[in-house]
Amino acid sequence: MNMNTEPIRLPAWIVTLLVLLVIPVSVAYLTDVSVKATLATALGSLAPLLVANEVSRTKVQPTARMARGSFRRDVVGTATSANVPPVIPKARAAQPVTGIVIINKSSLVSSIDVQDAAAACALQIARDVAPAWGRVPMTVTLGTTAPPGSWPIFVFDHADQAGALGYHDETPDGHPYGKVFAVDCQKAGVTLSSCLSHEACEAFIDPACNLWADTGHHTAIALEVGDPVEDGSYTVTVNGRLVEVSNFVLPAYFDPRHAGGKVDHLGHLSAPFSRTGGGYVIVEKEGKVTQQFGKTYSRARRAAKKFPAARTARRAAQGVK
Repeated sequence: MNMNTEPIRLPAWIVTLLVLLVIPVSVAYLTDVSVKATLATALGSLAPLLVANEVSRTKVQPTARMARGSFRRDVVGTATSANVPPVIPKARAAQPVTGIVIINKSSLVSSIDVQDAAAACALQIARDVAPAWGRVPMTVTLGTTAPPGSWPIFVFDHADQAGALGYHDETPDGHPYGKVFAVDCQKAGVTLSSCLSHEACEAFIDPACNLWADTGHHTAIALEVGDPVEDGSYTVTVNGRLVEVSNFVLPAYFDPRHAGGKVDHLGHLSAPFSRTGGGYVIVEKEGKVTQQFGKTYSRARRAAKKFPAARTARRAAQGVK
C-alpha cells in the first residue's frame, strides 16, 4: 500500500526556540559552562520574539465612538503641554476635512476679491494657526463647488438672520459648511476677508462645533478660537495686496494653569478664558450654556447669536442634561 505523507512544518517561532535553546545548552555541556546560566541567556533572547509573535496575533479593537450629546468627564483635566489644551468632547468628532472651499454666490463681491480672501485665509492657517496649534495645515481655495470631503463657505449678499455676519453649521448628515454675508459685513464695518478668516480658523480647529475646555472651576468654555478676540485683525500680503484676517487665540488660552506669555496671536489678552471688549465666550456651568460679552459688543450682534444655526445656539443644545 502506498501512503503519501506531508512533511511536518513547524512555525518559525518554534524553530527559533529550538535553535536558541538546544544549541547553547549542548555547547555548555561540551565546554563545562554552567547550563543554568546559558539557559537563562537563551530565554532572555527569546522573550522579545515571543512577545512580538503574540502582538502580531492580537487584534486591536476599535474605540467606540461617542454618541451625540455625551459628556466625557473622564477626559476633563488640565493641559499637559503648551499645544494641548484640556478639552471635553461633547459630541461625535466631525469627519476629517480635506480642505475649505470658498464659493462666491454674491452679486456685489468680485471673484478676484474673494480669491484674495481665500488666499489670505490659506496663508494665515499655514503660517500662523497650524504651527501655533501643532496641526497640519488645511488648504483654502476658491471654487464653484465643494469636492467630497471638503468644507464649503458660501459668500452671499444678505444674511438670513438679522445681525449675523457669518456662521458655521452642519448638514443633517454631519457635513460642516459656513455662510458669510457681504452686505452685512460692510454695514458692520468688518471686512469680508476677516469674517471669512474667522469662520475658516474656527472650522479648522473645531469643525463639528463640539469641543469644550475645562476652566478648572466647574465650568467649561467653548473651544472657539475667534470669538474671544473677534474685534481684532491684522493683515497679510497676497498677490501684492494687503488683506485683513481675524485674530485668534492660542492653545495657552484654554489652559487654566498658564501664566505669562501670549494667549492670542496679537497679544490683546493677558489671561486664559478672558475676552476683548468686542469679543465673547460661550460658557457652560451645571448643564446651562450662557454667553459672556465684552463691554463694547454690539447689541444687534448679540441678538444674532440666538439664531438656531449660530454656533452659540448649537452650543446651548449641548448642555448636560
